[in-house]
Amino acid sequence: MLRKRADADRPLQPWRFRGIGILRVCALAAVLVLSACALSRPHAPAARPSAKVPRSVRAAPTPGVPVLDPRSQEPDKKRIKPALEKNSHDSLASSEVGYYMDVLQGRLTQMAGNNIGVDRHGDRIILDLSSRSGFETGSAQINPGFREVLTPLSKVLIEYRMTLVSVHVGADDAGTQAPSPLAGLRAQALAHYLAKAGVADKRIVIVRSDPDDLPAAKMHQKNGVRVELQLEPVVRGAGVERQLPGN
Repeated sequence: MLRKRADADRPLQPWRFRGIGILRVCALAAVLVLSACALSRPHAPAARPSAKVPRSVRAAPTPGVPVLDPRSQEPDKKRIKPALEKNSHDSLASSEVGYYMDVLQGRLTQMAGNNIGVDRHGDRIILDLSSRSGFETGSAQINPGFREVLTPLSKVLIEYRMTLVSVHVGADDAGTQAPSPLAGLRAQALAHYLAKAGVADKRIVIVRSDPDDLPAAKMHQKNGVRVELQLEPVVRGAGVERQLPGN
C-alpha cells in the first residue's frame, strides 16, 4: 500500500514527456500533410458556354452549281447551256426569246417594286439586289428581310425556267485587290437558297467576284455589297423540236 502511494507521488520521468511530445508532433504533421494535399488537389475547370457559330458563315457548296471565273464566264456558259438546250421544256425557240424575256421583265418589275433594280441589256435581264443589304455583317447568313425578297423572286424564276441564272456577289471593300472569301461564301449561300426554293440547280451558275472590276464595285458601294442575278435565255438548237403537251 505504501509502495503504490510512493509510486503515485513519484514525478514523471523526462522520457515520458518526450514520447508524448513526439506523438503530438507526428499527429500535427499528419494533419498538415493532409491539408496540403487537399489544397493542392486540382479542381475541375468550370464549364464554359459554347461559342455560337454563325449558321451560314461556311455555306456548303450547292451540288451541281458550277463556279465560273469572271474572265471566262461567257465561254463557260456556252459549254453549260447545251445540256439545257437539248430538253425542249427547258429551252426556247429563237423566235420566242424576245416575247418571253419581255414578259419575264414585266413580271419581275411588278414583283420587285422598290426592292430590286430590273435592267435589260439585249436579251439579258439584270436584277440588282445590292440595296437590300441582304447578309449579316461579316457573315454569309441571309437576313430575314432579304428572304422576304428572295421568296417571291424564286417563284418567278421557277415559273420562267427557260433561263440561266448567274449569281454575282462582290467583295465588301471596293478597293480590295484579291477575291474575298466571304463574297464566295455569300454567293454560295444565295445559290443554295434559290436551289432549296425550287430553282433547278442545273440552271444556276456562280460567277466569282472580279477584283479588277472596280468601277462596278464602287458603283454599288454606296448601297452595300454588290449582289446581282443575271438571267439569260436558253435557246435550243434548230434540230430540237418543242414537245407539245401530251406528246
